[in-house]
Order: sequence, then C-alpha cells, then structure tokens
Amino acid sequence: MRLSFLTLAVILLAAPLRAGEEELPFDDDYIRGILHNIYYWYLDDKTYFEDDTDRVVEVLIAPVEVEQDRGHRSRHYEMIVPDLDLGVDLTRSDYTIEELGLVIRNDGFKIVSVHTETREPGPGKGYTAKRFSEEELFSRLMSRRNEKVPPAGKTVGRLRKGLKEMMSMEPPANRERVQTFYIGPLSPYSNDIWVFWEEERKILLFSSDSDIDTDAYWAHLPLFTTVYELEGDVVAALDEVPGSNAYVTKNWAGRVLYNCIVDGYKMEIRYRGRRAGGNGKGVRIRQ
Repeated sequence: MRLSFLTLAVILLAAPLRAGEEELPFDDDYIRGILHNIYYWYLDDKTYFEDDTDRVVEVLIAPVEVEQDRGHRSRHYEMIVPDLDLGVDLTRSDYTIEELGLVIRNDGFKIVSVHTETREPGPGKGYTAKRFSEEELFSRLMSRRNEKVPPAGKTVGRLRKGLKEMMSMEPPANRERVQTFYIGPLSPYSNDIWVFWEEERKILLFSSDSDIDTDAYWAHLPLFTTVYELEGDVVAALDEVPGSNAYVTKNWAGRVLYNCIVDGYKMEIRYRGRRAGGNGKGVRIRQ
C-alpha cells in the first residue's frame, strides 16, 4: 500500500450523510491534520497506497461508547483508514480526578492511540465515510513536512521543570555535566511530547489527557511519563515481546530520534544533584 499522505492533503470527494451516519464534531481539515500527524510520527512513505488503484483515500469515523465513571463527560471516536489497515482512537477529555484535584480537559479531539486495524465496516454500521483525493492529500503532507511547532511561552518553563524532575527521579551518571535534551515538534492533534535525553540514551514520553498548555498536564510528573532505555527497551520487532507495551521497535525509535534531533529543539540543563531546581539559569532552548 502506498500511503500518499500528502495525498491526504485531501479533497472531500464524497459527501452527504447516509443512514446511520452522524454529523462529526470536527471538520475535514481537522481530519487532514490528524492524518498528517500519523504520517509524521508513524508511517513510512513506502507504505502509502502503493497497491491502491482508485486514487481515493477513504476514512471511516464513528463515535465509540466507553464505560466511564460518574461525572466523566469525555467523548470518544475511532477512525479507520482501510487502505492502511490503520485505526486511530480520538478522545475529547472532560473529567475530574478528585483525589488529585485535577480538572482534565481538552479543547478538541486528540489522538490517544494508533494501531493496526483490519476491519472495514460496511454501510449501515454507523460510520461516516470521508473520501479524499490521494494526490491532493499527499501533496499537502509533503508541502507541510518541514512545518515544525517548537515549545514556546510557558511550555518552555514547564518542560524545563519537568525534565529536572525526571533527572531527580533518574539521576544521570555524570551529575556535574550539562545534560542535553532534544524535544520533538509539538502537535495540536496529540498531547504527546517526545524527548531524547542524549547523555543517558533515553527516550522520554510526556503524555496526558489534558492539553499540553494546561497546568494539569504538568502538575503530577512523572505520573504521565514513560521512559524507554535505548539499551534495553528497543527490539527488532514487537513479536519478540508479545503482549507487552514496554518496548519500541528499532524503526520506531529511529523515527523518534530523527524527529527529536533533526526536526526538534535542543535544551541544555546543568544538573548538580538536587540543586538542579535553582533559578533556571544555565537552561537554554534553541531552534
């Protein structure tokens, strides 16, 4: 399959709602943005619709009923791209963690997981079908592949504080040395922040149901943080560790490292044991 994500630059070809379909809470351009995020973080050009002959990208979208605790008002959708055997779970969070006093809320729907999906629901299954011109979509993806969103404003300070907290949890081997972090481009379609810690050879994933620019996102680190050790948590294929989500593949790690180091933003923090909190001097971020 040749995933022409720039082809996902997408022009809606088919349109009116059919029986069982509903008006979606996001527009076509938002769907294009989600596809662009998937293209950038998950998919290789070689996989894009190479065996596809109709030159149309179909996206199937439906609401999902999820059992939730009382007081949760979150909404959930799933998106299936049959040409890619791909499924995407989207959530607009809206709930409170009473024990922590945190209000968790997103302004829009965010990607919470991307996975292999071989289902191709037929008509009448409750899915809204969106069809985009493959050529136009891939063109859009390619034209925007170098668009990068750096951390800015308060997010820079929050990242700095978060990374210092991570260092206090997992102290670097050389505590007198400047520690170097490469922060992957941010996305309005995901709450993930990928970071490569060069000296310790670790990949950090900050993630939360809250939007990145909210206090709730950063309030309880490392509660929402995953650490991958390049020396032990990277495998050739996930078949080596069936049923575990504690590993990443070499291909995936390579994609993350490229996005962080080449397309990302460099932050240096001088760490001296627990004195790292300090006044923030010695920390700098650059494009």
